[in-house]
Amino acid sequence: MAGSASDYVNPNPVKISFNLLYQALVTFPTEVFAIATTSVVDMDALTCVMRYVESTQHFGLEFGGVKDPCLVGYADSSYSSDPDTRRSTTGYVFLYDGGAVSWGSRLQQTVAMSTMEAEYMVVAAAAKEGLWFRKLMEELQMQQGQVHIWGDNQCALNVF
Repeated sequence: MAGSASDYVNPNPVKISFNLLYQALVTFPTEVFAIATTSVVDMDALTCVMRYVESTQHFGLEFGGVKDPCLVGYADSSYSSDPDTRRSTTGYVFLYDGGAVSWGSRLQQTVAMSTMEAEYMVVAAAAKEGLWFRKLMEELQMQQGQVHIWGDNQCALNVF
């Protein structure tokens, strides 16, 4: 942050609001509620938010578990989970260095005829996501070996 909370005693409220919105979108999602519920003329609230930002600028999230600098994916499906359309739900998460970097959960486009087919579709979707991340990491010049994707259906995994 460029200044301290004392720099914001008589500031331009519009400038501070835009600065806070930018920071909220990029770095501090906890500020979104405070900014969204604060009017532009409420300088006391803006000053409190700026003091909060200044005091927490070195905080961060750290995920527990094994720190492994490789991309690992976990994929699973729920067969025929939608009672109206009988479509299955696809779900996956990718971890890098112990932290979640990508995840998704959505209904599959087609109706699976078996659990093996539903699991195959989710592993295929996760494989596409893993390949995209692998290409991104190559562009960022990050070393990345194989992308490991774990599933729980042996039939679907043996197809690959």
